[in-house]
Amino acid sequence: GPAGELERERERERRTRMTEAVSSDAEEGPGVVVASSKDPMAAARLARSPCWLGGSGSSPNSTDHLPVASECEWRWETPYYAASTMVECACLDRGSALWSRGAPQAFVGIFDASCEENWSDLQRALTSPEHSQALGEVEVKLVAADFGPRDAMCGSLNRQDEDSWVSRCYDWCLERGYEYVEVCTADDGVDASLTLFGDRQGCGRIVEALHCHRWPGAELRPLPGAAEVRGEDEEEREQEDFEDLLATVASARAEGASLPDDQRRKNAEAMLFKILGHLGIDDEDDEV
Repeated sequence: GPAGELERERERERRTRMTEAVSSDAEEGPGVVVASSKDPMAAARLARSPCWLGGSGSSPNSTDHLPVASECEWRWETPYYAASTMVECACLDRGSALWSRGAPQAFVGIFDASCEENWSDLQRALTSPEHSQALGEVEVKLVAADFGPRDAMCGSLNRQDEDSWVSRCYDWCLERGYEYVEVCTADDGVDASLTLFGDRQGCGRIVEALHCHRWPGAELRPLPGAAEVRGEDEEEREQEDFEDLLATVASARAEGASLPDDQRRKNAEAMLFKILGHLGIDDEDDEV
């Protein structure tokens, strides 16, 4: 009927805007930079993980012959919005700028968690004059400790004392506004099972953090049960409200970067209830 045809036309327009946003990213710079200090394959493995690109409609590419710097499109949909951007894999050990077309929206640094020297290399790269100033412009910053399948449990921060180098790495990240995340790029099953202090880890946590960012060009999706036909003014108001909500989440994330873990979890819980209320979802709903 007419209502169904109108909805299909709006969906076509939405996808066109998303494609234009990706084209703009390609000209202005990537949305996400994933970088390692020495091994370019480490960044590639993380960026091509199934839970990242696998759910976006883009097939993960083989990393066997991936160049040191490579870009690919990341397109994703959540229950509440859809967005797309460019992901670039880079290596910090090349003596050049991290990006040449403007700062990305997000940065993820990755290192081999079985090697303290590899973390030291990444740390030096992130604090070097040519990189530290550029990274100061990035809104979302994460550091991924990549554990092997056998080391993921015994080497995790969950099992380390306060004087270990992994603990010092965690403290360094906390003090400088990076979120420390433990991953296992070599085994998707192990990666999906990782937790830290009771919180989800793995590549899924990185994707989760990126989903909370206010992405340029993000398109609000109608909530289940919403009216089939809505006026343009109402849609614009919903889009503005959604962008304000993402801005609030980004602000809370930045403010909580230096807080202790228990306070950060309390703030995150309060923000979750605020988001649920904004979306009209009952926090007692069995599906939430």
